[in-house]
Amino acid sequence: MEEEFANHLKQLADQFHGLAPVKCRLLVFEYSEKNYIPVPANWTEKQCAGEEWFGSFLARRHLSVRTPEGTSLGRATAFNKTTVGEFFENLAVVMDRPGGTTRREQLFTFPCNLQGWNVE
Repeated sequence: MEEEFANHLKQLADQFHGLAPVKCRLLVFEYSEKNYIPVPANWTEKQCAGEEWFGSFLARRHLSVRTPEGTSLGRATAFNKTTVGEFFENLAVVMDRPGGTTRREQLFTFPCNLQGWNVE
């Protein structure tokens, strides 16, 4: 159960749908209840997993859960295959440039314009 839940939390975060700690605890309780997994009495009273259990779960799985912040539509949609492809094409051009600069200098000084981002 724990491994499934940890993977689910990671997947939600990767898709910009992070859950607040309280929502995570509610979800654990619902999952346990629907799968007939025995839970402590205080979980049943409060209808959510205990804070101590949840903290231990996060420590065991090396996870961190915070109240999510909104992700702007522009930021979420700007990270797509086309934009990333353009970035790596520009990077390849810079890395293949002849000249006296080192690769580290090239990485920090190449001109690039990706949908309004200008890095020089």
